[in-house]
Amino acid sequence: MNEVSQGLSGGKEYVEFVVVPNNSCQYCLDLRGWIIDDNNGYFSGGPTSGAGIAIGAIRFRDVPFWSCIPIGTLITIYNDADPNPQVGAIDTLSNDSNCNLVIPISSNLFERHSSNPNNTSSAYSNTGWTIGGNWWSIGMSNSNDSFLTIDPSNFPNITHGVSWGNNNQNNIIYFNGSASGKVFSFMNTISDDPFNQLNWSSDLCSNGNETPGVPNGINNSAFISQLNNNCTNTNPNLNNSTTSLSICNSQLPFSWNNLIFNSGGSQTDTLVASNGCDSLATLNLSINPTPSSNSNISICSSQLPYLWNNLIFNTAGTQTDTLIGSNGCDSLAILNLTVQSTVYSTTDISICPTALPYTWNNLTFNSAGSQTDTLVTVNGCDSLATLNLTISQASLSSTDIEICENELPFTWNNLTFNNAGSQTDSLITTSGCDSLATLNLSVNAPSLSTSNVSICDNLLPYSWNNLTLYDSGTETDTLIAVNGCDSIATVNLTVFPTYNWIDGDSLINISTSICSNQLPIMINGVLFETEGTIIDSLLNVNGCDSIVKNELIVYDCELIIPSAFTPDNDLVNDNWELHNIDLYFPSNIVTIYNRWGQKIFESIRGSYSENPWNGKFKGEDLPVGSYYYTIELNEAKMENKSGSVSIIR
Repeated sequence: MNEVSQGLSGGKEYVEFVVVPNNSCQYCLDLRGWIIDDNNGYFSGGPTSGAGIAIGAIRFRDVPFWSCIPIGTLITIYNDADPNPQVGAIDTLSNDSNCNLVIPISSNLFERHSSNPNNTSSAYSNTGWTIGGNWWSIGMSNSNDSFLTIDPSNFPNITHGVSWGNNNQNNIIYFNGSASGKVFSFMNTISDDPFNQLNWSSDLCSNGNETPGVPNGINNSAFISQLNNNCTNTNPNLNNSTTSLSICNSQLPFSWNNLIFNSGGSQTDTLVASNGCDSLATLNLSINPTPSSNSNISICSSQLPYLWNNLIFNTAGTQTDTLIGSNGCDSLAILNLTVQSTVYSTTDISICPTALPYTWNNLTFNSAGSQTDTLVTVNGCDSLATLNLTISQASLSSTDIEICENELPFTWNNLTFNNAGSQTDSLITTSGCDSLATLNLSVNAPSLSTSNVSICDNLLPYSWNNLTLYDSGTETDTLIAVNGCDSIATVNLTVFPTYNWIDGDSLINISTSICSNQLPIMINGVLFETEGTIIDSLLNVNGCDSIVKNELIVYDCELIIPSAFTPDNDLVNDNWELHNIDLYFPSNIVTIYNRWGQKIFESIRGSYSENPWNGKFKGEDLPVGSYYYTIELNEAKMENKSGSVSIIR
């Protein structure tokens, strides 16, 4: 144990352990099956009441996690049912190179026994353990108690313990009096021996000396650091080595340490290092095959015959020589020799006329054309280099730009424009030749626009662009057009008044006549259920308010249809009269057919009374008989009429 704390209050208890080796060659410990517990009776002279014995115990589970915990690791186990605020975040990573584990007691990395030990028995059972811990199985009494560890390899002997109060028997580390609100810490005061009482201290938790998950001071920190090799997670005591050798086949069998190799492969020998720990020495032996190398060399024909290693070439080809390699083994060296012919190259260059005369390699050009020079290549062979030289003419370019009138004078390249037009400048291109650049400049004058707007007088004052108008009239604003130039915008505003035709001189009186069976009726948006007059507000043709008078006249509209008439020119019943048909039904159409369905008469819509049927067809009297009529009334809610009428003479 490295630190035992009762906490400031309640159950804010924790215990901190440090992993120490059994011998100098260990670099991790297997903690599976280790038991941690409060007093089991050992420190109170046997199990009894009042000695702080909590029923049960906690054991590290047999899981891979605990199989190899690095030496020097701090393990803080705390009561997560009432956490001590000094305890840091949960850390269950043993390979994160911080040499620190912080684990709540409820973790499934532990298992608990709920009945042993107890006030009558100090024994620990091999069965009856349940996955997951709880603090009440190891809860520490403030007045009288202990905390202990048991190594399963030395079971049931106590490995280490810290006691207080009346737990003053068989003590390892003991503090007199109550442990309430106290923390007991291994401080390495005079040595690194955790079993020496002088290396331990007692202090109040309220003094801020609880250090779960970190060393308990400078001496304790130095002790932990030398254990965990500064938390490098390596084994400083394990002196393993691996050697790789390559030999020739003729060196087999090969002896190394206590090993004999008859062929290539790997073997490991167990040696004893200077510190007395095992050292594993591994040799990876490879057998060098007879190596071969392949070289490609190109020479000029003038270099023949050609000497390479112990070989002589009189022509191009391939030969092989047997040599001794740097490792002392045979090596086959192959040379593929090629003989280079004369190299030819052609280059195309374009220059300005001012660059004449032009020098290239050993050639001089006074005009465009082709010349060939004989050179020596990088491999020392002849090379025929030809240059095709062309003379570039001056380049021409044309640019179109539009600007506003207020941007004059305008500068472009080396040119200045005071008005629209075209100018040309002589420049130098990237190739160094003359370039004629022409600018066609257009100058935009300020644009003019006029808008005609009509509104009702109830919309005054009226906002337009940046202007506010209070009556009919004309105003002008200066804006920026889409091309960035000035735009003069003019608005001609016409204001229409709102008319009240009822009170004015010009009364709008809309009069409508209908039949009584057409009620109720909607006229100009006004609902009439009886005959009468309704005043309504409408919009006139200008969109302004207008007060109008809607008058409805309702007729009985009973249409009397005679069944016969006498068209004999005696001025009595000479026509088939349908009284008030045009008044009642202004859209009526009357049609007459003979017995064969031939149409012999049809009235003009709404004008039957002006030209009633007189018993004639195409100006000729029709014979006595029955004829058939249809009367289309063309009125809502009115059914059309049909029947027969007789001509009597």
